[in-house]
Amino acid sequence: MTEKKELREQIASHTYRRQAASPVERPQSVQPVAYRRVVTTPHEIVRPAGWTAMAERRQRQRYTAHREPATPLVARRFSQMGTGSTSGRMQAVRPPAQRHNMTPIPRRSGRYQGRPKNLFWRVLGFIAIVAIVALGASFALNNSAFHVRQVSVVGTHNHTLIYQIQRMGMQGQNIFLVNTTAFTLLIGALPMVASARIEKQWPDGLKISVLERTARLLWQTKQGVYGVDNTGMVMAPVSDLNGADHLQTVVDRRTQNVAGQKSLLPGFRLNTADVQFAETIFDVLPRITSVKAFTLIYESTLYVDTATGRGRPSEGNATYVVASPDGWVAYLGNSADPNPLENRLVELQQILVLTQKQQLHLATIDLRFGLRPVYTLKN
Repeated sequence: MTEKKELREQIASHTYRRQAASPVERPQSVQPVAYRRVVTTPHEIVRPAGWTAMAERRQRQRYTAHREPATPLVARRFSQMGTGSTSGRMQAVRPPAQRHNMTPIPRRSGRYQGRPKNLFWRVLGFIAIVAIVALGASFALNNSAFHVRQVSVVGTHNHTLIYQIQRMGMQGQNIFLVNTTAFTLLIGALPMVASARIEKQWPDGLKISVLERTARLLWQTKQGVYGVDNTGMVMAPVSDLNGADHLQTVVDRRTQNVAGQKSLLPGFRLNTADVQFAETIFDVLPRITSVKAFTLIYESTLYVDTATGRGRPSEGNATYVVASPDGWVAYLGNSADPNPLENRLVELQQILVLTQKQQLHLATIDLRFGLRPVYTLKN
C-alpha cells in the first residue's frame, strides 16, 4: 500500500524596502538602411592544359568509385533457379548401385550358359545372309517362272508391225536381265514407229506401247509403191499399211533416189519440204485451176550442157511435173523456188484459159521462171 505524504508548506513574503525595477530605456526609432544587391556573372571555366575527353571519363570513374558500395549478391536457392549452387552446402550425389547380375536368368539355373562369343555369331550371321541372297538370286535367274513369255503390243492394229516387234528376241529372256532401253531404241528405229515405250508386267510379261506413223502420200518407184509420212520417212509397202489405198500418189522417175541409191526402200527419208510441197499441190491445184484429174511426177531437173548441147539430169535438184490427161505437162518446180506456188498455179490457169479461147493444143508449160512462164504448142 502506498503511504500518503504530506506536502510541504509554501510561504509567500513581500517587502516594501526594496526599490522596484528601473524602467528600460527604449532606443529612438531609426530609419531602415537599404542595402544594394550586387549580382555578378561567374567567369568561364578554364580547363587546365591537357584536359581531354579521357580526363573527363576518368573523373567520372573516380566519382563512381566513391559512391556507396553495392549491395552484395546472394546466391539463389535450388528451388528458385532449378540448378545446383556453386558454393555453400551441396547435396552429395550417390552413384547408382552396381548390378552384378545382368541376365534375367539366375546363375544357379541350368539354362545359363554364359555370354556367347560375339565375333563368332556375327560371322555366322553374315555367312547365313550371303547364302540366302545367293540362293534367292539363283532362284530368280534360273527359274522359268521369271522368263518372258508374253509380249503385248498396244497402240497399233497393224499385224505386220506387231509381228516384227514380237519376233525381236524378247521372249525367253529373264525379266530381270532384259535390256528394255536397247529394245526401246530398236523398236523406235522401225520405219512405221514414231516412238515406243516398254513396261515390265511381272512375273513373265512385257507391255510395249507404240505410236505408229501415219502415211500422208504414196510414193511410186520402179520397185513398188510405199507409204510416206509428213516428215519424208518411207514407211512400208502399201500392202503392209492399213487404209492407205485412198491416198494420192507421187510417181518418182529419178534415176537415183536417196543418197545415191537407185532403189527406194523402207527406212529411207525423203526431203521433208518436197513431201509437204507435193501435199500442197494435191490440195490447191484442183481449187485454183480447172484441172481435176492429173498425175504428179517427181523427176530430175534437166540442164543443157553448153559443150555438147544435150540435156543432162541434175540429181541434187528435182522438180514436180503435172501431167494432164489432155496431153500437156506443166513444170511447177519445187519448194526451193522463190515464186509462191499459188502464183504459179494462177499463171497455169491463165494459160489454160488463153489456149482454150484460141483453140490451141498445149504441149508443155514451164512455170519455173518467176513471172515469165513459157509454154509450147503441138504441131
